[in-house]
Amino acid sequence: SGQSYWPCDTEGLCWCWDTTKPKKPPAPASGLEMESDAKTPCDSYFTEAEFWDLAPNSTFPYTFDGFCKAVDDYNMHHSEKIFMMGSLEQRKAELAAFLGNTAHESDDFEAGREYLACGDKKRG
Repeated sequence: SGQSYWPCDTEGLCWCWDTTKPKKPPAPASGLEMESDAKTPCDSYFTEAEFWDLAPNSTFPYTFDGFCKAVDDYNMHHSEKIFMMGSLEQRKAELAAFLGNTAHESDDFEAGREYLACGDKKRG
């Protein structure tokens, strides 16, 4: 049935709900173990203040609460937990890579979808 968490639980924001489109399998397992004291970033090493330092002009759908809910929902449905596998240093590196890529792809958390995705036609 596709992805059940953000952004695909917001109609019109993502096309994951479209059962006619091919689905991609999850990434292969990392092979890392989850430490017994591992917690999600929102419950341990990533604070709301740090989110706002990173994304002071973020707009919907990019919020700290939305990020935390997405992590929890993803982890509920997958055996390998995002941002919870390996040492604390490895978990922080995974989060930093994710946030860096997401910031790049979303214009620093300001673009919920592509700018003019259908309006940039070349003429000539």
